[in-house]
Amino acid sequence: MKIFKKLYAITFIFIVAIACSSDDDNSGTTEENQAKIIGTWKFTSSTTNGETDTDLYICDFEETFEFNATSITINFYEDPSGEDGSNCQLVETYTFNYTINGSTISNDEGNTQEIITLNDTTLRFEETETYEGTTYIYTETYTKQ
Repeated sequence: MKIFKKLYAITFIFIVAIACSSDDDNSGTTEENQAKIIGTWKFTSSTTNGETDTDLYICDFEETFEFNATSITINFYEDPSGEDGSNCQLVETYTFNYTINGSTISNDEGNTQEIITLNDTTLRFEETETYEGTTYIYTETYTKQ
């Protein structure tokens, strides 16, 4: 799951999409969504095909997405002991450019992702991916810091 988590987060950079006014109805304008997404968002939960992911590591909950006006930085944490205890340390950082067009965020690689919720406290996005003939729907939730 850790590899999928990293791949998914990196994919997020490539396939980000955004929408949702504070009432979660996907009606936000590009400007409203751009203003709402600016800041640091910390990982809180994820699902795969509607089922809560239970194989997460403690350090996964330290992951952050930092949005500014034109770029996003993702910070990954791991326990250097390999035991995934409470000694989480920053191990990888990725930064990409992004743009918002209505309810879609795209990165500079041309990938997009759909945001389910975007308000003052919650960012939830969804990605659909087909791998070896099986379709997966990943949903991740972040809380604004």
